[in-house]
Amino acid sequence: MIDTPIELYANNGIPYFVKREDLSCKKPGPPFAKVRGLYPVLFALKEKGIISVAYVDTAISMAGWGVSYFAQELGMKAIIYYPKYKDGYRYEQAKHIKLCQKFGATIIPIEKPQMLQINRNIAKKRLVVDFPGSYMLPSGLTFPETVEEVSKEVASIKPFEIKTIIICTGSGAMTAGIVKGLIENNIQIHTLLSVQVHKNKNAIRSKQKIMTLSGVPLRGDLFRKGIMDIIQNFEVINGDYLYEEVPQIKSPFPCNPYYDLKAYEFMINNLGKLLQPILFWNIGE
Repeated sequence: MIDTPIELYANNGIPYFVKREDLSCKKPGPPFAKVRGLYPVLFALKEKGIISVAYVDTAISMAGWGVSYFAQELGMKAIIYYPKYKDGYRYEQAKHIKLCQKFGATIIPIEKPQMLQINRNIAKKRLVVDFPGSYMLPSGLTFPETVEEVSKEVASIKPFEIKTIIICTGSGAMTAGIVKGLIENNIQIHTLLSVQVHKNKNAIRSKQKIMTLSGVPLRGDLFRKGIMDIIQNFEVINGDYLYEEVPQIKSPFPCNPYYDLKAYEFMINNLGKLLQPILFWNIGE
C-alpha cells in the first residue's frame, strides 16, 4: 500500500484539495483504497492455517479484485461470488471477473441475485459444502484493520488546515477511518460530509455504523476526546442516485463513477457554500 498525495484543483476559480486514495494500492492491485487493511487480515488468517477465503461481491465493487490479488500474493485461494442476471454479467463485472481469474480466483455466479445479504447467505451455504474450511470475508471489507490503515493517512492533511472534508460512503469503513484519524492526530475541522452512494440507505443508521466502526464516541470525557470535540458538523447525506447509477459530471482526476463521483458532484454543486479549505477524499478510480 502507498501513502497518497494531496493535489490542488479548482472549479470556476474555487479551489479544493483532493486526497488521491485511488493511488493507494500498487498495480496490478485495484485502484481502490478500501483494500487498505486487507493484506494484514489475510496474512493473519493464513497464519491460523486458513488457505482459502471467499467474498460475495456486487456488480460494481472492486473488492473481489482486491481479495483475489492479495490472496495470490500470500499463496492463498480466493473464491469470489458474483451476482449473475438474466442478461448475464452487468456494469463492471466482466472486467473484474477477468482480473480475479488472472489472480487465480474461482468465480461462482449467483443466479437470480437478490439483495446483497440474501446473496451472502446463499454463498455461505454453498461455501461450507463446496470449499470446507474456507473463510467468508465480511461484506464491504469492514475490518478494524481497514479503519486503522485509513486513519494513518489522515496525518498528511494537517499542514493544509482543512476545514471541510467530503467523502462517499458505502459500508462506512473509510469514513470511520477518517474520524479515527482526526481524533488521533488532534486535527480539528469544521465539517465532515459523508455522501451515500445509494439514496435508499438510512442516513441515521449509516452515521451510527460509522461511529461504531471508528470506535470514537460522539462526546468525549475527561480522558478521551469525542467526535464533537474535533468535528463541529458531521453529517451523512443521501445522494440522488441509486447504487448502479452514474452522475453525468466529469472530474479532472480519476474518480470511480459508481462511488466517488456521486460525492464529487455534491461537492461541486455546493462548493461556494462550503468552508475553505476543502478536501475531497477520493477512494477509487
